Amino acid sequence: MIKNTSLIFKELDNLRDMIKCLPILNQLYPKITQQEFEKATSEMIKRGDYKMLAVYDDQVMVAICGYYVSYMYYCGRYLQFCNLVVDKKQRNKGIGSQIISYLKSEAKNLGCDKVVLDSYIKNEKSHSLYYENGFYIRGFHFMHDL
Repeated sequence: MIKNTSLIFKELDNLRDMIKCLPILNQLYPKITQQEFEKATSEMIKRGDYKMLAVYDDQVMVAICGYYVSYMYYCGRYLQFCNLVVDKKQRNKGIGSQIISYLKSEAKNLGCDKVVLDSYIKNEKSHSLYYENGFYIRGFHFMHDL
């Protein structure tokens, strides 16, 4: 693993800037259209303090990650991150770990007690990243389709 220290982290807090993240998000969710992205992202922004982190290497976006802060009785104030996606051509260079480190620091600055995330059961490659960065499995995330 090569750790790149020249990465630039930019926090995006508006739809105009976040739309630039769609090509990388489409690597994880290829069927999301620009219209769907704009609708969903607008709703998340409206809900509160949703932001996206865009990571650049030599002025080229190489990764993204959404996040927000909330509170739950079982874990206190927390930073939840979602859709951490590193460009397929940039993987295995330590970028994911640097994003997690950045978000842990941001969570501390925001007075959070925890950093949390959800990950698909079959996404084992991401699980090893999370374990390597000190995460543990606390429970199950249940869903019911309506």
